[in-house]
Amino acid sequence: MEYGERIKKPLPQWVHQLARSLETKPTVSRVEYCDEEQILKVYKKKFHKDLVIYLVDAYVLGEGATLEIIRDNPNINTILVISKWNQYTSKAKQLAKEKGIALFTYNELMGAVYYNGKSYLDYMPPEKD
Repeated sequence: MEYGERIKKPLPQWVHQLARSLETKPTVSRVEYCDEEQILKVYKKKFHKDLVIYLVDAYVLGEGATLEIIRDNPNINTILVISKWNQYTSKAKQLAKEKGIALFTYNELMGAVYYNGKSYLDYMPPEKD
C-alpha cells in the first residue's frame, strides 16, 4: 500500500483562498473553518448536502495516507489535495470512493461543488480536447 509523497498541513493562505473561491459558487451559502483550518464545512443551498472537507497538501496522496485521514476524521465526506499541482493515486481515489468519501484535486472540487450525492462522489471533469 503506497502512502504518498510529502504529505503535510496546507498553508493558511491556500485555505483562505479556497474558502473565498467556494463562497463565490451559486450552490454554496457559506464556508466555516474547523479544526485549525485543516477541515472546512461548506454549507450548500437548497437540497444539496453540506460538505465537510479535509484539506491536505501532498505532492501525491496515496492509499495509505487516504486510509489514515478517513480513519482519523470520521465526519468528513471529502478529501481535497489543495494545491493546484497536487495529485492522488488511482488506488487512493478508489479507496475513498468505497468508503463514501469524495477525493478531489482543487480543480475537480470547483466543478463537483455543483453536484450532490452520487453525482458529487463520482464527479470527473470533462476531458480536454
